[in-house]
Amino acid sequence: MSLLAPLRCTNLLAQHARSCITLAPVLPDQEDTAATAVTAQTGKPLSEHSFFGGTPLLPPDFEWPRRPFTLDHSTESQEVPLVFCLQLDLSEIAPLDERHELPDHGILAFFSPGESFNFDHPEHCFVVRYFEHPTQLVDHPRPEVAGIDVSAQALALPRLSLCAQAAWSFPYWALNYQADQQLTPWGLTSAIMEEIYERIDELANELLQQDGIDIFADEYAERTQLLGYGHFIQDTVQNAEDTLLLALSSFFDPVKRQWLTLYGDAGALYFVLKSSALKARAFDQVRGDMQCY
Repeated sequence: MSLLAPLRCTNLLAQHARSCITLAPVLPDQEDTAATAVTAQTGKPLSEHSFFGGTPLLPPDFEWPRRPFTLDHSTESQEVPLVFCLQLDLSEIAPLDERHELPDHGILAFFSPGESFNFDHPEHCFVVRYFEHPTQLVDHPRPEVAGIDVSAQALALPRLSLCAQAAWSFPYWALNYQADQQLTPWGLTSAIMEEIYERIDELANELLQQDGIDIFADEYAERTQLLGYGHFIQDTVQNAEDTLLLALSSFFDPVKRQWLTLYGDAGALYFVLKSSALKARAFDQVRGDMQCY
């Protein structure tokens, strides 16, 4: 049974919609409300094994991924642990995965350069670890590094619970996917992408009127999501052979009026891998990018 309501709209945007899973960080004083919302949609409460930031809860033999890091005003680099972004209990996510693209069990953990600009070659600093049958999970504090404060804001993210929901994504930035029929396997030919681009205001308004989805709203453009079409800030890093595994956006706390995470200028991190690699569970083939305004 699908948990995603079918679209009423039938225009080009709706015809080429793809399901995705949105992940919203939950503030501590909202956890009871979020758990109720998740239970209503999936039949499961929030899992203690799915969360954003903090200290990962992974198998005992987990080895923290490291990459070269150069301190300001230094010419020498050293291996420094990457920043832990989030982990997901995939059994909790599975009911929301309409196209069954992800494994239906196990733990998926994401690491990146985070908010730091000191990692060398940041494009190589996006790592995903998949633990298919973990029998024991333990805390793994970020390893200490001589001369570097790994608890500093740029190298550590706050721990927050996650609320997950099934949602629709749309080829909003149609021409960002390049007009060389890169998404033809998804049914997006050059002609269709050009028509979406030329009629985007009209098509978006129809979608808003009929389904209440506003693709121009900040909460749509800046959402964190698994799968589907990415809403890329600059150029796309996804083509017809790829799956957007995760788009991790900066998160602003409207209550405290402060950024809890901030990638560049209100940017986002993108984890992408070939769809064939995803089917083979070859998460070590993930590539990444950070984009900002």
